[in-house]
Amino acid sequence: MATREQPFSTSSNALSYLVLIGLLLMGFLPLISGSPGVDIISTPLPGNSGQRPREGRAPASNDTWTEAEIARGREECMHLLQSVAADVESLAPIKRAGCGLPAPVRLKSVGSSSKVVFEPPVEVSCRMMAALYRWNKHTLQPAARDRLGSSVVRIVGASGYSCRNVYNLPDRSLSQHAFANAIDIAAFELKDGRSVSVLNGWGLTARDIRAQVKAKSEPVRARSLAVAGQVDTTTKSALPASGQGLTRARLSHKTPPPEQKPEPSAARLTMPEGSVGAMEPTMTTHFLNSLHQGACREFETVLGPEANEAHRNHFHFDLTPLRSQAYCE
Repeated sequence: MATREQPFSTSSNALSYLVLIGLLLMGFLPLISGSPGVDIISTPLPGNSGQRPREGRAPASNDTWTEAEIARGREECMHLLQSVAADVESLAPIKRAGCGLPAPVRLKSVGSSSKVVFEPPVEVSCRMMAALYRWNKHTLQPAARDRLGSSVVRIVGASGYSCRNVYNLPDRSLSQHAFANAIDIAAFELKDGRSVSVLNGWGLTARDIRAQVKAKSEPVRARSLAVAGQVDTTTKSALPASGQGLTRARLSHKTPPPEQKPEPSAARLTMPEGSVGAMEPTMTTHFLNSLHQGACREFETVLGPEANEAHRNHFHFDLTPLRSQAYCE
């Protein structure tokens, strides 16, 4: 018996082909989505430098601190202020061009019984505030009383935060001033009204003394060479015209008259006579040297007039991180 033809066989076959094609396309979609130029999610977002954002987290801005970073910075400040007597004003977070910190403060004074005021106030980190407090207590005030017979009431012309490179040179790294982690101090005002500046009170540096010694020795060396040349000329003129043998008497040098003293050699010259450096150091010099030496116990980097010309007129203190030992010059 003949079978009855199914009415939708053609349509069913067509539908099966369509389903099969659809399944094949679904299998290739993941490969297509991963191809270059198709993945829309990987398109860089503004301010994200082409980085793919992590899931569930908004891209971080380079010009702002996170709430967690600000909270940690302020928590550290509160912890330090529990053991430090200081008058500070909390400032808004600073972050720009790689500079700044999440919890800066404007430091107005440190100390209680021996309080010293910063005029004008300086923007620093709380770690710098704590280091300045210790330096004031253990070095500044004791040195002022011992050397000058008075306490220090003001630090004048200090500077803290500044978004700049080391020595303001474009090829150097960011200075610790850029992180409010450094301070420059130029002068001090005493309770009895006297003022002491680093520029005028330090005295001659080692390089000043070397320069004076060199300047003093140059004329001596020139005169010594001239005398040697004169002796050489005299010796040559004493040669006999006939070229015969020389006698010992005719080769003897002229001896200077008794009242004439021989010139000192450059090797024996240690200090120009009458120079300021030959004078005994003043109490002001001792005071400033004590401040420099004491700072080496509290800060990571200490620079003063002996370091270079750029620091002739001020002290530089900073808290360079990860330094094994203090650098003091």
